[in-house]
Amino acid sequence: MPDIIFTIKKNRIKRSCLQGFTSPDDALLAVDESTGVAGVFLDPLDSGEKGMQWGRLSMDTDVSEQRALYVYAYATDDPVISDGTRYLDIGEYLKSDVSVYEKEDFLKRLGAQRFAQKSDLLLYSCEGRYLFVSLVVKGEGNLRIRGIRLDQEGDVFLNIFPEVYRERGSFFHRFISIFAEIYHDRQAEIDALPDLLALDKCPAELIPVYAKWLGIELIPGSFPDDVMRSIVNEGWQLNRMKGSKWALERCVELAIGEKPIVLEQNTIVSYENKEKQEKVSALKPRDRYGVTVLINRQLNEEEKIFLFHLIDQFRPIRSRVKLIELSHDSVLDGNRYLDMNAMVFKLQDAVIDSGQIDGGVVLYE
Repeated sequence: MPDIIFTIKKNRIKRSCLQGFTSPDDALLAVDESTGVAGVFLDPLDSGEKGMQWGRLSMDTDVSEQRALYVYAYATDDPVISDGTRYLDIGEYLKSDVSVYEKEDFLKRLGAQRFAQKSDLLLYSCEGRYLFVSLVVKGEGNLRIRGIRLDQEGDVFLNIFPEVYRERGSFFHRFISIFAEIYHDRQAEIDALPDLLALDKCPAELIPVYAKWLGIELIPGSFPDDVMRSIVNEGWQLNRMKGSKWALERCVELAIGEKPIVLEQNTIVSYENKEKQEKVSALKPRDRYGVTVLINRQLNEEEKIFLFHLIDQFRPIRSRVKLIELSHDSVLDGNRYLDMNAMVFKLQDAVIDSGQIDGGVVLYE
């Protein structure tokens, strides 16, 4: 497989000129249906080699049928041109404020190679150290580009034939390139197989499968991908400590992102005897083997189902778990613990000793 010499990522997009395009978190480039003509003019790619023979450019695209996508590619050893009266830097002009139509016309005059409605391109006619790649879209509808990459120069299949057949861009070259690219794509899939077993790189749909290998049942979509990866990553340690207080605390912490407070029966009884407050009794589990888990956030019903499904796999076998959600914005009730669930609801601004206190009242002994 040829080495990838360039992969277009967010840092290069930031240095490029976007007119009508955006760069959202879930895609490299995007155009919404309300945008008319749009263009992206990438920062020039520098191969570091004069007379570089560029190979294949491929894009992962999702284009509406009403959208027309044009790709312009131009390679040169000197990015500064002259018309006899002045010098013009191609990259600077493409990043200027002139319209997309003017830049498109400028690329046509340069003799840039033009591709229409294609996401897999052979740049065999482009030779030069610097490569300028520009995208222009017209029409209506959405467009998303998730990735752009450029492979190594030339075609490895072409070089095994006698010299007389090695004319770049000829019919024979283009014909052989079909089989070469099929080979490259299959080889890329083979080379990427180890990534399927890498927890930080594998597709999200494989995470529940790997969890099952460790004896952990994760419902697909129950938690964000990064949370499920963390649970699987610590699966061996969680299984080793299964049934302990640590395992219960840790699985809840991984699920909600905050460490919970786990109260056992004897701890609650000691609080009750020491403080002689009936309110502490509200924290008691249902039976002598139960535990109370306090979390500092509110969960919806679906989140509770997923959390209890995970807790059930690591709790002590005879224990029943009582979950109490603490809040900073509630009235006094039977689930008061320390300073949580013990604040007056919706306090108004007040003035004490000529000093205004925003959001509440401070009392001193």
